Amino acid sequence: MIYFLLAFYITSAFGEGYEVVGGGPCIDVEGGRPPYCNLAEEIYDLSACQALCDDYIGCQALLHGDYWGCRFYFNTWENAQVMLPLSSNNDDCYDKDGGEVTSGEQSNCGDDGYCCYKNMKPTECTMAMAECCDVDGSCTDGDDDYCCNGVFYCSNDSLNYTQAMGGILCPSGVQGLTLIVVLALIGSLF
Repeated sequence: MIYFLLAFYITSAFGEGYEVVGGGPCIDVEGGRPPYCNLAEEIYDLSACQALCDDYIGCQALLHGDYWGCRFYFNTWENAQVMLPLSSNNDDCYDKDGGEVTSGEQSNCGDDGYCCYKNMKPTECTMAMAECCDVDGSCTDGDDDYCCNGVFYCSNDSLNYTQAMGGILCPSGVQGLTLIVVLALIGSLF
């Protein structure tokens, strides 16, 4: 029973990687493009593009071409803006109104591998997923920082600080509630 729950958690938390959902630019069910960023540096290796997408909260898909590089699609404009420093002239990100990526503009990829790859891993960070990344190593002293996959997620320090770091204020009470639920579940196993 415990192994099944652990396997379910790992599968649901980390997904199965990336799935080709069509050719050309990534779009939502209504044909809209979500917010996206183009990199200044052209990365031709698909696995390098996927690894970079994994490093950014909200990166829901990428467009990759064998001779073109990659473009990253985000679930919100706020999440896309975190990638601005990697874009050409720090301004090659676009605030589009599309939603969740469901396909590419074409049903098939071109001969150059111009494909839309949907990130099947979770794109949102939550307190349950976050880990302490505070510079003093303590997340119990009131000015605590949390990260997801090494990317800053939230702090309970101040709104100005969290915005400067590219994150949000931590949801109040969630960390303690999560700990209580986990302890209750562990206790019920014995």
